[in-house]
Amino acid sequence: MSSFPTVYSITESEIDLNDLLAQVTLTSTGAAAIFTGMVRGETKRGDAHDTEYLEYEAYVPMAEAKMKQVADEIRERWPVIEGIAIVQRIGKLYPKNANGVDRLYGGTS
Repeated sequence: MSSFPTVYSITESEIDLNDLLAQVTLTSTGAAAIFTGMVRGETKRGDAHDTEYLEYEAYVPMAEAKMKQVADEIRERWPVIEGIAIVQRIGKLYPKNANGVDRLYGGTS
């Protein structure tokens, strides 16, 4: 398989985007794309409501195996991708908290 850096994990800790970026970028990395989900404090569409918090759970072994599968599929489809990070937070998360880095890619330009 690839020798490029791959990070996938389930965590209760706050996600440090700078640390993740440092883990998946190389001296050859020319760009990075990050998608981060957030807990929304208010929903205005549909049944408008405020959210005090969301509580996330996961069966960690299964979730991390699926994350690895997704990372492997990304590498197979787009070999120019160098580093990949897929991280999901669990536990009680409040508005404006990042709930996960669904994809962080570093690639050559």
